[in-house]
Amino acid sequence: MLLFGGKKAPDQVLFEGYAWIWYDLLKDSGRVSERTLLGYKSYLNLYLIPFFGKQAFADLNKGTFDKFVSWAKKQKLRKKPITNETVNKIFVPLKMMCRDAAIEYAWGNTYNPFFGFKKLPEDDPYEKIFPFSPGEQEDLIAQLPDHWKPFFRFAFCSGLRQGEQIGLKSGDIDWAKSLLHVRRAITLDENGKFVEGRTKNRYSRRTIKLTQSMFEPLKAQKRICDRVGGEYFFCSTTGKRVRPSNLRKRVWIPTLEKANFEIREMKQTRHSFATVALSCGENPLWIAKVMGHRNTDMIIKVYSRYIEDGNGSPDGARLDKAFQGTKGKDA
Repeated sequence: MLLFGGKKAPDQVLFEGYAWIWYDLLKDSGRVSERTLLGYKSYLNLYLIPFFGKQAFADLNKGTFDKFVSWAKKQKLRKKPITNETVNKIFVPLKMMCRDAAIEYAWGNTYNPFFGFKKLPEDDPYEKIFPFSPGEQEDLIAQLPDHWKPFFRFAFCSGLRQGEQIGLKSGDIDWAKSLLHVRRAITLDENGKFVEGRTKNRYSRRTIKLTQSMFEPLKAQKRICDRVGGEYFFCSTTGKRVRPSNLRKRVWIPTLEKANFEIREMKQTRHSFATVALSCGENPLWIAKVMGHRNTDMIIKVYSRYIEDGNGSPDGARLDKAFQGTKGKDA
């Protein structure tokens, strides 16, 4: 089906008219999450339409994109210039639109507006990982109000994403078999409103065999949930669904300050789980499954640089011990 009912050349299709029809079709397809739609809509409103709106697809090329990058970096978001990482993200839906328009109008492989244009260099996003050691975790939890101790203890020992943990319901826990079923997440819809939605991807929809350290805070939380009658298992002090912004401002940051820690994002609880688990010698495959990753690539690539041996021995010490044990047999 043609978006505009007929074949048109690249110089006959204006960006703005195509962009919103493309967006609506993508939205109706269900191929991307509401949160992704929110990002694409923001990029269209703030950057792509203001700059490319009156241009035709024939006008898009490396020179145009270079000018766009220069312009976009002068537009401040929350009073700060946008980063190369954000600019690269803006180009994602733009590339999708150019590809789909080329298919829609049969422009063929000759239409390649991105020829010669390269992705902008980015800082390593994982340099912002600041995991808490087990001792630091205990210091932090000790400063928390009693209501929130099980929430953050479970966050540290399970590595769940914040939206997954907030979206848990009592029925997701099989107490007899010590299983936790992660089936949903609290996420943003395309209008920026928090809603109950799908997990990040199909690998995030998982069942976790609970360890003792996971099971204990869940038991403590059950008493809280039963008392306040919350719809969601981890609930506010009044039994309502946890609001991430309120949790951060009213609980997380004040507790960090009280414990004399630098301000870190709440997702450091997830990073802390991965680094501590690796340090203790846990199987990366198990860590990846608990965290909802497809495989161990993320675990090895991201977290291995932050770990220390959980037993305090230097790198290679256990390997040396293994080889030393074979010498007598070879003699």
